[in-house]
Amino acid sequence: MVRFSIEDKMNAVWRYESEPEGVKRIAKSLGTSHSVVHNWIKQYEKYGEKAFENRYTTYSLQDKLDVLNYMNENGASLQETAILSGLPFPLQV
Repeated sequence: MVRFSIEDKMNAVWRYESEPEGVKRIAKSLGTSHSVVHNWIKQYEKYGEKAFENRYTTYSLQDKLDVLNYMNENGASLQETAILSGLPFPLQV
C-alpha cells in the first residue's frame, strides 16, 4: 500500500475543489483508487487540514463499541462511520 504525504492529500483535495477535475482522474494521476481520493475529500470536508495529521491513538473498548453501535443503529457504511469517527481508513472500523 502506498503511503501519501499530507501534501499529496491536500493537493488532491485542492485539485478537486479548484479545478474541473474529477476524482477518478486525480486518483489515476496519483496511482490510487478513486475511493481513496473520495475518502480524503470527505475527511477534509469534516475536519479540515487536521484530517491528515499523523496521529497514533489508542482507543478504549468503550470507544470501539460506540463506533460499532453507531454503525449498527444508523445503518452507516464503513466509509461514513470512519469519517464521522475520525478514523483515516474505513477498514479501521
